[in-house]
Amino acid sequence: MHSKVRAYQVTTREAAEYLLRADKSLCLVGPPGSGKTRLAVLLAEERGYDYEFVTGREDLNYSDLMDVEEGALARSVIRTWARYTCGKTPVWFIFDEVNRARVEVVLGEVFTLLDVDHRVRFTLLRPSEELARVLRESVREECGSLNPVAEKLAEYASRRGLPMPLAWRMIATMNLLDMGHLYRIGYAFARRAPLLPVTSLGHIVEVPEDLEPARPGRTDICAESVRSTLADLPKAVRREPWSLLPRNVVARFEAPLAPLDTERIAPHLTAPSRLWAIVEEVSRHFERLGLLVGPALYVDACRLLAANLAVPHELLADVIVASLLAPQLTFVAPRARLETALGHTYTIQALQELLGVTEKLLGPKSLSSWAVRAYVAQIAPIGSV
Repeated sequence: MHSKVRAYQVTTREAAEYLLRADKSLCLVGPPGSGKTRLAVLLAEERGYDYEFVTGREDLNYSDLMDVEEGALARSVIRTWARYTCGKTPVWFIFDEVNRARVEVVLGEVFTLLDVDHRVRFTLLRPSEELARVLRESVREECGSLNPVAEKLAEYASRRGLPMPLAWRMIATMNLLDMGHLYRIGYAFARRAPLLPVTSLGHIVEVPEDLEPARPGRTDICAESVRSTLADLPKAVRREPWSLLPRNVVARFEAPLAPLDTERIAPHLTAPSRLWAIVEEVSRHFERLGLLVGPALYVDACRLLAANLAVPHELLADVIVASLLAPQLTFVAPRARLETALGHTYTIQALQELLGVTEKLLGPKSLSSWAVRAYVAQIAPIGSV
């Protein structure tokens, strides 16, 4: 460890706020009794948002979530649109113990719509008179009576269906002891709902003062993506069904990354920064493990930065490594175990190097170091790391 460091402190709750601000859903990962479910509920309730709740189980299927009458996920979407008609807050979806369900089957096409950018292009709930009826009933329950906005929205739902609201979020939870399920869930889920470690610790991020900021090359991709989002999504919500809602509702809830000014944030996306120095260095070690880091990581990193300009870059780098990079380590587990059985240690050594680099760049008490140690402990045989 270097003699001089810059020290910051971040809690899981603060890290979750950074991700939610950047239009991300998330998955809270931790040991039993660490408060994952309580935190998921708190993140919604602190905003004054209601939520629909479901617990994962092996026989849970897509219709259990998406039936317009009984499905918890569909209800959260319908209730959000209903509440919007009378100026109320969105409804989020809490998926407790997500690892117990067959996520790739249960979520189906919802996977794509976890990315906010896709929500204005695709319909989640298909058009039907039943959908319109359920929406009207929901408006009566949420608002007390039907209103002209609700009638227009119900008529639209019968003809065109309903998209997923831009303010909608899923907060999932996963038991740390069941992280082997990640290999089955896949990176598609882990990227769309970053896996954020939940512990009872206060995490200290300690970054060496002599770490030189790096001008990133690949972040040009994500800088353009953020600019595109800021330009395109405000235009998109001028179309139906968003245009049917009161303007103050759209401005308050349905304006991703708002209120952000493209010209103001552009320099922050491409300027030399410790954030990029840390992310690029850790990414190189992931690539040595055969885990290729594509443009999607840099897109997510840029959006996280754009939505949290006042947060120290070192803290954002810690959140990126802990929630977006570290979960990929589960995908080297089969190879590491096979190599160990054959008497080889290449992957184990690479994991040791990664842990050392993470501790050097972010400090041994950082969220990232905690996460990497937790994943490595599940991958490597006892005593090998």
